This record gives sequence, structure tokens and C-alpha cells, in this order.
Amino acid sequence: MTDIFISYAREDRPFAAKVAKALTERGFKVWWDWELIGGDNYRVRIREVIGEAKKSVVLWSRHSTVSAFVIDEATEAKKHGKLIPVSIDGSAPPFGFGDLHTITLEEPKLDIDMLVAALEGRAPPREQDLRKPPSRGLNKTMLAAAAACLLLIAGGGTYWTLNRPAPIAAPQPKVAEALAPVPPRAFTPRVALVIGNAAYTQLPVLANPVRDADKVAVELERRGFSVIKEINLTGEAMTRVLKEFVGTLSVVGGVGVFYYAGSAVYIDGDDIMLPVDASADMKNRRIENGVNFTQLQKEIQSRTTARLRDNGHAMIYSASKDQFASDGPAGSNSPFTQAFANALGNADDELGDTFRRIRSALAAEQQANPGLVKQTPYFENTLEEKFYFGRPDQDAKSGISKILIFDSCRDNPFKMEVVTR
Repeated sequence: MTDIFISYAREDRPFAAKVAKALTERGFKVWWDWELIGGDNYRVRIREVIGEAKKSVVLWSRHSTVSAFVIDEATEAKKHGKLIPVSIDGSAPPFGFGDLHTITLEEPKLDIDMLVAALEGRAPPREQDLRKPPSRGLNKTMLAAAAACLLLIAGGGTYWTLNRPAPIAAPQPKVAEALAPVPPRAFTPRVALVIGNAAYTQLPVLANPVRDADKVAVELERRGFSVIKEINLTGEAMTRVLKEFVGTLSVVGGVGVFYYAGSAVYIDGDDIMLPVDASADMKNRRIENGVNFTQLQKEIQSRTTARLRDNGHAMIYSASKDQFASDGPAGSNSPFTQAFANALGNADDELGDTFRRIRSALAAEQQANPGLVKQTPYFENTLEEKFYFGRPDQDAKSGISKILIFDSCRDNPFKMEVVTR
């Protein structure tokens, strides 16, 4: 029988590997997903292992606290009284897990004595005991009380087994990243979905959305967001990704930013994005296979049973009605994305200030280059509290705050009927 099953976010894999190796050296049998046999249904197998394991350990971090799959699997373990929560970067557990005592386990000192004590049902060791060299293996009494730890990540995460404990070195940051200022720690999850659609098959191909998505993803990560970046999505893939994003935000709460670079339309109050396989019926003047983000949000929210407080939303379009959103010169970024990235350099700006900087930058560029497409960003804001991209410590402490940013126009530039999925 498995003693421990570990749950962690994909981004925390190097740390999880060290924890798993350390527990294996203490004599625990730890389950990793490398034990999955080809063709196994991993969701079914993971549920089976959760049921078989004696204890389940979840490694909470700024990444895992916003993972719907980690939360689902941790919830399953908690339901069976098997969950041992561990914070590996100081992050507080997500909503619904605050009633359990959370062990802190951080590098560079990876001292797992507190975790081992919890797994064995013992009182935590005293400070002088922590100075003793670690033991290897378990005696029969300890083995009878040994717990199992759950490693859970599905879709966006990775399952891996500890029976082949190959050490995984943590990637070293680049010099520029190492020297970048670290924003204050957020007290609530920050999650972002960034999509760049450029390689259209029937609509005009765009030059820069992929570079725009890359640039924005980096800037948001520097400001404490766990970023999901997707490129050139079909309608089916875009629908799936958007549902996962909205669903995670509905369960976890916190600040959610959606940044979209690509072709889109705004019709009768609905934000409709065009996947790369959207088709154009020129004879009947309509575009098919659009993805209605507004209706998707309503669909997900209607199925969410435990409603979190809605703190409102903010929406920014890169161009207003009757305008086109410039893609910018090939090999660069769109004017809006560049202005947005530059505006984020002002950490003490609240969202309204950020928008004004974007608008001023675009106006100045158009004044200096009269031949450029006229582009006036659009902004609406119903957030109950001020929001600062560079100040995670100022985020609303509960509920859901949404910031939606479309590098496209708030209009139907194609002047055609759009048929959604």
C-alpha cells in the first residue's frame, strides 16, 4: 500500500522532487505518476491512489493555490481525513482549507522533521531534537502509523512517481530576472490567462499577437500572477481554456486578469473572440465559430454552487467603436501592448492611472506619426476597490476581482454577422 501521495503544481516540480526524495529516504513509500501504465485513465488512477494512500500531502504555493485540479484533489483527500497541508513559499491555503494546521517548508533549509512528525501522528520535534541527524527508514511501530502523501495535478499539472527518485535541479534565473524587483507578496491569489491568436486560416493573418502574449505574460509574472499562456487556439481549445480559467477563478477567488491579443468583435454587450479556425462566409456576410466569452462566464457562474463575493470588473479595449486596433509593424508588438507594458513600470499607479498612461502614449505616438491608424482605448470600471498591478498587497482580501483586457476594438470591424459556438 502507498504511504504518501504528493500534490503539487507543475511550476513547483523541483521543490516537490526534493520533498519526495527526502521522504523516500525516511522509509516512506511515495507514489508518483511515473507509475501510471500506458493507457491508464490518470484521473481514475489518481482517485484510486488517493483512496489507497494513508496520508496525502499538498504543497501549497502561489501556483497550486490557483490550480483547480490541485484544489479538487486536496478536497478529496480532506474529505477522507488524509490531508497534510504544507506551504512552500509562505502562501496561505486557499478558501476552504484554512481550518487545517499548515506546515511551513521552505528552502534553502529543507528540514522535513515537522512534516514527518505530522505524517506519523507525533507531536512536532523540539528545537534540540531538530539538531539530531535525520534517521533513515522506519521501525515497525512507525511504519504502522506512516501516512500517505498525495501528489495531484491534472490538466496543466504533471503526475510523477517517487519509485525512481531522480533529482531535478531547479532552473536558475537569468541575470535580468534575478535583478528584477520583487513585488510585495499577495494576500489573495493572482491568476492570469493570456491568449495570442495570429495564425488565422480564413480571416486576415496577424503579425504580432504571439509576441504580444509573450511580452504580457512576462510582465504579469513579474507582478505576482500565475500565468497561463496559450497561442493560436482553435474554437474548441479556446472554449476549454476559457472555461477552466473562469471555473478556477469562481472556486478560488482572488484577482483574475484575462489578456487577449487577436481578432475579436463586440456585439450587443457580448465580447466575442475569434479563434484561428473561425471561418468567413463572404456571400452571406457572416463569420462563424466565434467564442462568446461573455456567455461562457454566465454559464460557469450559473453552475457554481458556493458563490464568492463579486468585487466587480474592469474592461479595457485597445480601440473604441468605429476604430481598428493596430497590429503594429511585423516583428514588433502592437502599439497597445507596448503602451500597456510600459505603463506597468509605475508600481504605485492604480488601474485608472494605468489606463490614462496607455491612452496618453497612444495619442502621443499618433500625433508624432499622423499616418498611423487612429486608436483610442476604451475603459470601463465597476471594481469596488482600487486595483494596482504593481501592489499585490493591496488586492481585495476576498471575493473575485476581474480585469479583462482586449487588444482589439470595441466594435465589429468586419461589419458582419458573427455566429458563435
